[in-house]
Amino acid sequence: TYGWSVILAKSGVIDQILRAIGISEPPTLIYTDFAVVVGMVSVFTPFMVLTLAPALSRIDDRLYSTASSLGAGPVRQFRTLTLPLIRPGIVVGCVLVFSLSQGAFIAPLMLGGSGVQLTATLVYTDAMVLYNWPQATAVAVILLIVVLFVVSFQSRLARTKWAEK
Repeated sequence: TYGWSVILAKSGVIDQILRAIGISEPPTLIYTDFAVVVGMVSVFTPFMVLTLAPALSRIDDRLYSTASSLGAGPVRQFRTLTLPLIRPGIVVGCVLVFSLSQGAFIAPLMLGGSGVQLTATLVYTDAMVLYNWPQATAVAVILLIVVLFVVSFQSRLARTKWAEK
């Protein structure tokens, strides 16, 4: 996150590159929604990869050679073989990244500043800056309920899918 703040800062690496190619007033990249998205994607991508890697490693290579011999191209192989076989990994990765991103505090604070409010920064601002404890508590409880609902829905969906097979 600190690395992205240096890269996206005014007079940072991207700013200097844009000035070198002739843009006299490059757009401000830091303290924007774009900066928060870039930072959070870089922080949470490993969690998605870690859930997809085992799913991809369990796929038998003979399936692809069989599909090729039957005339399936790479796009069709991905759509009909790879995607259905890694779907559980995709679902688990999405739920994990969603749950972690709801509690993200450092990346939105450092890259978005006070202009970008995510749930965790909103709770912090309400509780520690504005001393509005009732609102901070309400937002935190709503966040907890949403995350628990998503996780339980995914768990219930996974149990019914696995029970059918």
